[in-house]
Amino acid sequence: MSGKFLQIIFFFLLILRVSAQETNQIDSLKKISSNGNIHQRMMAFNTLFDVYISNVPDTAYFYLQKAIKLSEESNSIKDKIECNFRLNNWHNNNGDYLGANKYLTKTIELSRQINDSASIATATNKMAHNFYRYGNYDSALQYSIKAIRVNQQLKNKLGEYNGLNT
Repeated sequence: MSGKFLQIIFFFLLILRVSAQETNQIDSLKKISSNGNIHQRMMAFNTLFDVYISNVPDTAYFYLQKAIKLSEESNSIKDKIECNFRLNNWHNNNGDYLGANKYLTKTIELSRQINDSASIATATNKMAHNFYRYGNYDSALQYSIKAIRVNQQLKNKLGEYNGLNT
């Protein structure tokens, strides 16, 4: 009986420790989002989105909107790409896979403007996953093959694996 009690206490303390670490991270990100340059603030808001998306999606979306506004102000294509990836995540999280692909298409368009093949490969692979989740297996296969080809050109073995894992 006391062994079970100690396991429960240990588990509870572990949860508190993880929560405390996450709270420190959130506090640091909020500080950067107030005091950093425009790019640092945008990345802090995007990271806050990443922290909150699974558990508090409304808060995540609030931070994403702030990041999008900053990316538009900075007019940085790379920053806009980061926000579009997260818009994909937002729609994915809500089960809107075809809506998510709209932002991945925008990501590919932006990535082509700056010759960012890595982002093109990532977006293409994510589109394959979205089509798969939606049940459109032919499109999923087509996009998966496209992602694999781009990753082969980049010599990105992990990206190739992700394309095969659709």
